Order: sequence, then structure tokens, then C-alpha cells
Amino acid sequence: MNEKSSPDGRRVSPEEHRKAWEYALSYYPDAEHSGRPGRGILEDFALLNDYVPDAFHGYMQLRQGAFDVGHEAALDERTKELILVALGLASRKTNPPPLGHTRKALQAGASVAQIAELVALSIMYCGIISFDEGGRHILRAAAEYAADQAGVAGNGSVEVAHPEPVEDGPQ
Repeated sequence: MNEKSSPDGRRVSPEEHRKAWEYALSYYPDAEHSGRPGRGILEDFALLNDYVPDAFHGYMQLRQGAFDVGHEAALDERTKELILVALGLASRKTNPPPLGHTRKALQAGASVAQIAELVALSIMYCGIISFDEGGRHILRAAAEYAADQAGVAGNGSVEVAHPEPVEDGPQ
């Protein structure tokens, strides 16, 4: 056994481990965070914790540091969540798209228009594949979530506006 390890093989104390789970539960409050219906990220973290508890603890420590929005933080929560959506698009993360970060960005004050601009930038930077594989799902989820938050009832569909044709030249 390593000198730094506990009898169960962990290098972190039970108290540190408990705090890591508390943070995970506070950040990921529901099974739908990951965008995978029926299977939430907490279940996946439980597997990671079962096999590599120090990695789970370390990741939660990193998240807490990166997501700090205290008085000395340079970026607010909205900005950090928008950046994570953009990074997910840029890396063509499609399984699933970063729907949890999309929702958290909106909860933190981002607008659907800001999400749409991230999606547009991803097309420019990463190609249309980023829209097809992730951006369109993110934009639709943002519009639906915003409509739900505004109390708009309906079937979850997004109304598509088609622009009027532009006439050539002056009449």
C-alpha cells in the first residue's frame, strides 16, 4: 500500500470524498444533464468512483476551481457555460451535444441569440458538420428550454420562420 493511500486504496479522506459528491450533486441536479435520457452523468461518475475514486475526486476539485465565480473570478457563470458550449461544438462533441451546459448557460442569463451566435461561429470555424452533429441540437434545445421557462405551452416544437424573398434592385 502506498504511504499516501488509505486502507481502501484512496488517497483522499472520506470527508474530502463526501465534499466531492456534494459538489457533483449540486452541479448535476438531474439525470437529463448529459442529454442522454434515462442515464445521467451521476450514474457514470459512480462507476468512475467505484474503479478510480481518486480520479473522480480530482476531477471534482478541478471543476470547483474552474467554475469558481467568487469575487476574484475573472469570468462569470454565464460566460463560463457559454465557453463550454462553444468548446463542445468546436471539438464536435456529439455524443451527446453539450445540452447540459446549454441549459446552465441559459439559467445563468445567456440568451438563445447568444447560443445561436456560438452555433454560427462553430460553422465558420469547424464546418457545417459541427452544426449537423451538435449545433442544431443545441440551438433547438436552447429555444425549447427558453420557451419552457417563459411558460409557453405547446408540443415542444420550434416554429420555423422563413424569410420573405428579396427582390432584385429598385422597382
